Order: sequence, then C-alpha cells, then structure tokens
Amino acid sequence: MIGHRMTSGNELAPLRTDARILLDEQGLAGSREAARILLARAEAKAEVPRETGVLVVAHGLGAEEANRELLSAMEKTSSLLRSRGYADVRVVTLREDWPEARAAAERTMRMEVIRMNEAHSEVLVIPLRVFGFGPYATVLEGLEYTAAEGLLPHPLVTEWIAGRVKAQSCAAGLPSAFGPCDAIAHPGDGSAGKPPRS
Repeated sequence: MIGHRMTSGNELAPLRTDARILLDEQGLAGSREAARILLARAEAKAEVPRETGVLVVAHGLGAEEANRELLSAMEKTSSLLRSRGYADVRVVTLREDWPEARAAAERTMRMEVIRMNEAHSEVLVIPLRVFGFGPYATVLEGLEYTAAEGLLPHPLVTEWIAGRVKAQSCAAGLPSAFGPCDAIAHPGDGSAGKPPRS
C-alpha cells in the first residue's frame, strides 16, 4: 500500500508500507457514547432540567451538505437530553474555519442563547468537541449562560474508540484486542455500519 510522509518542505512524499490500514467513517458526534456524555455534562451543571435551555455547539463543516449531515447527527445525539426533560434543546455549528459561513453562524448562535434566556431560567451551552470550550466564550461574550466541558475527559470516549476498533477489525476478518468478534456491537448507531475501507 502506498502512503505518504512529510518532507522537509512540508510536502507529501510517497511512503511504502505493508501495513493494512482500516478507515472508519463513523464519527463520535452521532454516537450513544457522545449522547451519554452530553447528558452527564448537563446533569453536572443544570439545577432544574425543566427550566433549562440547552444549546449544543460543534465546530461545523464548510460544505453545506456535510454541515447538514453533522447537524443531523447532533440532533440524534441530543435526543437523550430531550428525553430527560430539558426545556429546550437546540444544536448549532459555528463553521469555525469558513469566515463567511461563520459570520452567519455566530449570529445564529447568539440569537439562540438570547431566545433561550427569554424563555427559560437557565441556559446551558455544551460543546460537542473533543476538548475545552473552544472559541464559544468569545462568540457569546456579554450573554448569560453556563458553560459545560467538551467530551474529554470522560471514560466513554475510550469506550467508543475501543468499540470502533473492535468493530472494524472484526468486519475485516482480523483479530481484535478488545474481545471476541461474535455479537459485534457497532457503537454509535446500533447497526452494522459501513464496511471498512482498506
């Protein structure tokens, strides 16, 4: 298989390897593990769920269709919060690396927090990002809300990684370091998922 390595000029140069590389297209954003982490973050911050509006925010993508797919995954992940009685749960992406799209996304994000503050006694902003609160504090400067942590640190992230490695290894007919391949569960959506690309 041909891979790539960086040269001194930061250019990609071919790299030959006999290793088999499996690619997993299922992201953490729509997984059951992420949903449980969001719930844990909300439970740690919100005093009265039925009086709390929750805004789940992610980095976002540049292409419209890809960003819509991400928002759909975020809606799925946020459904656990809705089922636990939070007053209002919304999802937005900031589209951080695309200036024109980001300007509109910042306005949307601020308006969601303002609207929730008008309707609920508490507003909680949860970042659906690997670590930290990202640039959201700057975007929401001057608004009233409670900030939660990102997905890490949390043991469910490790559990999700192990589950995906096991699922892809077993689907490719390879031994798994995370247990036998019978009755494979595919973390994230409970289905067989896409076959691995190699």
